[in-house]
Order: sequence, then C-alpha cells, then structure tokens
Amino acid sequence: MTHSPHPGEPDLVTRSRTSDGYIIDVRRRDHGRAIRQAMDTRGLSIKQLARRTELLDGKGVNWRTIGFLVSQWASGRETTTYRNAALIAAALDVPLALLFDVRTSRAFDALAVSTERGDSEEAS
Repeated sequence: MTHSPHPGEPDLVTRSRTSDGYIIDVRRRDHGRAIRQAMDTRGLSIKQLARRTELLDGKGVNWRTIGFLVSQWASGRETTTYRNAALIAAALDVPLALLFDVRTSRAFDALAVSTERGDSEEAS
C-alpha cells in the first residue's frame, strides 16, 4: 500500500468517499498556478509528471488530466479526485494543501441512507 510522504495527510489510496460517509471535494488552488509553479521548479513537463505519478502506484494520473488541471484556459478543470491530487502532490514532493483545497462534507448522507434502505420517490 502506498502512503502519503507528508505527515497528517491520508493514504494515497483514499477515495473520494470515505468509509465514514464523508464526501471529499478536491479543487486546484489558484486555477492551477501552484501546480504549474511546482512543475517549473522541478523542471517537469506534463508528461514527465504523469510518469512520476505512475511510479508511485503503478497506475498514475493520465497526462491529459494533469493538462486539464494546469490549464489556464477554458479547458481547465477545477476539480479532481483525491487520489489524483495526492499522487500529483507526492510526485512533486510538496504537501497536498499547497496545490489543492480539500474539503469534506456530509451533505449527501440523507440521500445515501434513503437509497440504501430502498426508499424511492415512486409510490409502491
């Protein structure tokens, strides 16, 4: 199992929904500027960063996804999975919080409980 190299951060294998029902919302900071700066500091291209993420868990983050996260244009993507964010931060050897804003929420718990019980909006 791959673990985060930075104290206090969850394991890299943590998914976007935690075992205790929290939803993890991960957004790039400053429209990807922090990721671009970390890449520039290390002299890494998008494809080189993708290769580094692959070395961490055998699967990595697709270079196109990284491209979306660093893009300043309309194609830029503000959100990603916690796994992708953690792998990118680890590959750049910087704390996750410097590159991404991570928030947790239990906003959808009522819907999840309702679905698990088999409740539906349709009348039986």
